[in-house]
Amino acid sequence: MIVAAVVLIVSVFFFIYWFRYVCLLILESRREGRAAQEMASRIRLHFFQVDRQLEENQPVASLDRLEVLLQEDYRLLRDVLDQSAGGRSIENQLMALDYHVLRLWYRLTRVVAPVSARASLRQMSRILGFFATVICEESGT
Repeated sequence: MIVAAVVLIVSVFFFIYWFRYVCLLILESRREGRAAQEMASRIRLHFFQVDRQLEENQPVASLDRLEVLLQEDYRLLRDVLDQSAGGRSIENQLMALDYHVLRLWYRLTRVVAPVSARASLRQMSRILGFFATVICEESGT
């Protein structure tokens, strides 16, 4: 019984590790380009500004405001991706799942571990940059 519990815990740990590693590899494979930045400013997305603001040492209430801005961007980018041909790729689905996991982690850690919460928001911002890059690549811009 104890051995089964240990095997289960270790398996869950390695699955989480694998999942985060794969998501980080996907993010590294597609860096935000100039086209993604231009598209983000053209349609008034906030994730680039949020990333810059995260470098500042802000109180938790400010982090909550940044999280709301990221969530608005997420909804818009996912709507655009869902309407595109490649919007349902496994990469995009993994990144969407990672975004939700990071959002949950942010909500769990924002008061007790603001540094970890800030890192979660930064990763969420990078995922939105990934989505913007995918949209630009698919549209040919």
